[in-house]
Amino acid sequence: MSLVVMATLFSAFVVAVVVPGQDFVMVVRMSVSRSLRSGVGVAAGSATGLLLWGAASIIGVSALLGDDSGVSRLLRVGGAAVLAAFGLYSVVHAIVAKRSPAGDLRPRSVAEPPHPFARGWAVGLFSNLTNVKLLVFFTSLFSGLLPADVTVIEGAAILIAMGAFAFGWFSLIALLGSRPKVAAAYQRAGRGIDVVFGLVFVAIGVALLVAP
Repeated sequence: MSLVVMATLFSAFVVAVVVPGQDFVMVVRMSVSRSLRSGVGVAAGSATGLLLWGAASIIGVSALLGDDSGVSRLLRVGGAAVLAAFGLYSVVHAIVAKRSPAGDLRPRSVAEPPHPFARGWAVGLFSNLTNVKLLVFFTSLFSGLLPADVTVIEGAAILIAMGAFAFGWFSLIALLGSRPKVAAAYQRAGRGIDVVFGLVFVAIGVALLVAP
């Protein structure tokens, strides 16, 4: 696999992760209402869930891409189309929809339960494992960009890089989320981030559709 393909895969993943969404809300809420350790635990659980969905997707897509029939081409076209549609929906939704608030971000005097990191990890993991949209996202991403001759080491390297970034990013959100004003400002910027995110995925999807 070329470095360009790996960089494109990782960049697309980064764009998707930094968009304020379900993981962002959960990390911020746990950091504010419980503690920083709880928020970092959610960050670790979310990253673990992303790794599991990513591994399942890359294994399934790799098997199908090795097929000599038209399934491989169909999978690539379908994945590219889904990425473009996903990006277009994000742009339209950011423009016409009202952003719902993440909830009360003020600190609360709630007694922290024992083992805050482990509890937070379980919450983040369960949240992502029950989010089937992640499977759709990873399958579309890998089917459009993953080469048929990808090796186990290359696939593992991609997943490790993605998991490390997700944990690092969400841990940073947990740290900033313990400051409600910072978390609220980041969420207010979510509409613009959604538009950028959508345009990037539209561009990737169209480029894959027109590629020979």
